[in-house]
Amino acid sequence: MEKKLSTFDLADYEYAGEGANSKSYNSKSNPEEMLKLFSDVYPVDAIREEVEVARKVWEIGVPSPKPGELVSDGKQLGIRFWRIPNKVSFARAVANNPEQVDKYAKQFAQMCKDLHSKHCKPGLFPDNKQHYLEMLAEDTAFNADEKMKIENFIKSVPDTDTCLHGDMHFGNVVTDGTKNYFIDLGEFATGYPLFDVAMLYIVCVVNVDDFIYENFHFHKDLAEKFWKAFVPEYFGKDKTLEEVDSLIKPFAAVKSLLIERNLGGVMLPIFENLFRTSILAEK
Repeated sequence: MEKKLSTFDLADYEYAGEGANSKSYNSKSNPEEMLKLFSDVYPVDAIREEVEVARKVWEIGVPSPKPGELVSDGKQLGIRFWRIPNKVSFARAVANNPEQVDKYAKQFAQMCKDLHSKHCKPGLFPDNKQHYLEMLAEDTAFNADEKMKIENFIKSVPDTDTCLHGDMHFGNVVTDGTKNYFIDLGEFATGYPLFDVAMLYIVCVVNVDDFIYENFHFHKDLAEKFWKAFVPEYFGKDKTLEEVDSLIKPFAAVKSLLIERNLGGVMLPIFENLFRTSILAEK
């Protein structure tokens, strides 16, 4: 028999912020507790998976908020977390302090390098390549020949047991001013690090200004400055932006399959263009 979920009363919490699929609340009575409350259209299985993944990630030592239990108010599901006092996302920090964009980009690059130097026990988290191959098989945006080319690229990527955040961008890391933490770990996986970096590339370089401003509170020119400061810190100063752009674009194209899935199967023109100018480009 499935264990009955603990309950909560939203009146005991105060609103703290929100993401695409959830809102966060701080406990009024316990300064060490916060609640991540999911929208009622978010799949229940995905919520249950997220709390399990968050627990595994915390247990292997990745800097992240310690997860508590899965809870319900009878209508919506949530996850309790140990609260990080005075936390702010890097996105909000950059929006509030645009003159410090280089500082936050370099800190973020070091966090990513540290994560990508960590190896996960096989089978502990999903395999990134297999995940994309499965999504590609179900995709309807490409014909058979195009799918074969994309599949061949995915299969050509080295197999690694490197830890990947899965949704790695400046909105998914928070700081308390002393220590930085990864959050929103539902896509955590193992695989080749450039699939992780590709998400930041999409957020900073590929996305349009309106999307960036709506979700991260600043305009694309500042996001591009973040990327330009991130690149030499992560890849090394001998790599030019043009070289990294050419290197990362096919990974960003494959990464967009995940975004397409989350949009209900809609392939946006900006993502189709990633494929046309990288994996599917005429040789």
